[in-house]
Amino acid sequence: MTSTQNNSSEKKSDDTRMRIFSCTLSLIEKIGAEQVTIRKIAEEAGVSPALIIQYFGSKGDLLQQAFELRNDELVDTIKALKTSSFTSPCDLLLDFARIQMSRDMSYPTLTLQVLANAFSWETDGYVQVDERLAPFHNAQREVLSALMPSLPDEYLRTLPLTFFLIYAQGLRRMLKQGMTSEEGLGYLRPHFQILADAISSKTNG
Repeated sequence: MTSTQNNSSEKKSDDTRMRIFSCTLSLIEKIGAEQVTIRKIAEEAGVSPALIIQYFGSKGDLLQQAFELRNDELVDTIKALKTSSFTSPCDLLLDFARIQMSRDMSYPTLTLQVLANAFSWETDGYVQVDERLAPFHNAQREVLSALMPSLPDEYLRTLPLTFFLIYAQGLRRMLKQGMTSEEGLGYLRPHFQILADAISSKTNG
């Protein structure tokens, strides 16, 4: 097979994957993540169920990858906060949450399923969960280091995971109660304020 044929085959494969992702997200919006099956996705995308299994392995893996499609975009948006006008630690944490929510609240049933299935504190533990979220946590550390250079290393290391624990618990509540993004941010604010006060005590001390 020539390089031109290889490139054409890879492009076709990428296009098929993106069509499967698009159909998966569309079905989730219509009928909910729990009702989506490999067969329904295959029918919607015009491919065989076997091809989806070949590409993704399982429905769970497909949903996880569909959920993570915007990860790079979200990470870049977080990093852009390094040049933002810094007001307070609490507002910065809310900015982190606002960026995450732009994706997480778009497909509530998918988000809830990913939160339920992707992170098992009992089997994974905090270190493993932190590693799985490394792109986001490293981006947050870059921003924290740039905007609060006096923040101790121990806080830089642990704060992103603490943020995630607060955010994930709050997100579950927001989605289950049908809150808007602004209502969700209002719910998160007092929880983040406690964390922000701890940050301020370290940077002002």
